[in-house]
Amino acid sequence: MVVFMKVRVVIFGQGLVATHFVVGLERLKNGEVEPYGVPLAGYKLVYPIESIDVVGSYDVDESKIGLSLYDIAVKYLGDLISIPNTLKEVEVRRGIHINSLKGLPVKAKGI
Repeated sequence: MVVFMKVRVVIFGQGLVATHFVVGLERLKNGEVEPYGVPLAGYKLVYPIESIDVVGSYDVDESKIGLSLYDIAVKYLGDLISIPNTLKEVEVRRGIHINSLKGLPVKAKGI
């Protein structure tokens, strides 16, 4: 068994792109999909894909705060692809916002 140093990642803004990122990352780590199109995936790197752990997520959209990454992935992706259960371990927390979302259709709640 090879032991790698972990790369811990926090997401700021758990929107559609970030959700695809965390779902794709976990599916790659679980061996559900091959890393087609992932830059440098074919090289032996100091930190392989398996060493990346998403440990936190922050957002100002009130409808996402308190939900798990799994819940948000289900909301965005439905049953289009399998969503890893490991995403249930990370909860979206309240981010910082200073009225930067004025005029957008988002009910913002921030620190």
